[in-house]
Amino acid sequence: MMEKITMPTRSRTVIASITRRLAKPIVVVAIFLLAACQATPTKEATLYQRQVATLRALGFAERDGDWLMSIAEPISFDIDKAELHPSLDPLIKRMARDLLAAEIPVLHIEGHTDNTGPREYNEQLSLRRSEAVATVFAHYGFMHSNIVCRGLAWDFPIATNATRQGRAENRRVDVIVPADTMASAP
Repeated sequence: MMEKITMPTRSRTVIASITRRLAKPIVVVAIFLLAACQATPTKEATLYQRQVATLRALGFAERDGDWLMSIAEPISFDIDKAELHPSLDPLIKRMARDLLAAEIPVLHIEGHTDNTGPREYNEQLSLRRSEAVATVFAHYGFMHSNIVCRGLAWDFPIATNATRQGRAENRRVDVIVPADTMASAP
């Protein structure tokens, strides 16, 4: 049989006092250590995810892998003109700032017209419109060499040319971010 060992009362009092004084700090340290073990690191968004979020926030939509935003004629150009309305300057400034911040430095800008007037004239007008938009993007930080402009005349209507409303919708400029210039998807 084992012998029962008893501790002197004084020793028990000292140990109890030490335990009470150290209990709180030990518990606090233990809680912090356990919390640190339980914390999961937050995963930062990939460059591709940030680019997609930026494009969506700006109003771009995915089309055949590329990202497209149309700037329709009624808010951007007067009929038969290629000068951009000054009211669009803040929009393009914000777009340029946000796209460059998301490391999207390449744009394709396509000008479109309705089907009234001679084809050759509309090709030139649509090109001048795309170049007008490109000039504003360049003013806000895009390199001219990273902007491809095209005038597509009436080849890609988004509405009927049989009505005034439809023709107005077809007079537009599309800003495109090519998929092959973005970061790779995860």
